[in-house]
Amino acid sequence: MAAHFSLVPSCCGITLKNGTLWLAEICTMVGVVLVIFSSFAIDEVLYHWHWYNNYGIVSASLHGVGLVLGIFQTMTSALLGYAAYKEIPKLMLPWVIFYSVQTVALFVLMILFSIWCIIYFEPIPLGIILFLVTTAYCHAFRYFILVVYSYYRQLLVCATDSSNHVMQLA
Repeated sequence: MAAHFSLVPSCCGITLKNGTLWLAEICTMVGVVLVIFSSFAIDEVLYHWHWYNNYGIVSASLHGVGLVLGIFQTMTSALLGYAAYKEIPKLMLPWVIFYSVQTVALFVLMILFSIWCIIYFEPIPLGIILFLVTTAYCHAFRYFILVVYSYYRQLLVCATDSSNHVMQLA
């Protein structure tokens, strides 16, 4: 039996196509900014910190992960924008998969980090605030993933209907 998703009819009051294009533009810009900042941060760490210092190794590694994620985010978001503009549903799936994995991973990591902040730091509100912000971010992106998936399904249904119509004419 196929999984059932409740699809949304529109994105924040605009059509699914426009919402998907808007989302692709925003995510592409954020990805480019992440790549730029991660590149500068890696350069700063390599220039000022020595490799025998654990901070330099950990910091460069984290910024390297940020750089790779920024590149993937930029590529999948640009691909989403192209796919939404040209109405090619197959090219939307990399964005949906990437952001689904990223959102779940971020949620798990931030819950662990929030618990760590609550246990090891005196200001408990820091951990609670991190948890609330992360929860809000993940719910927002869950909605955006659902918007893109809804547009993907809409394009598939339109393609199936038009192919069935062509077969009936033949």
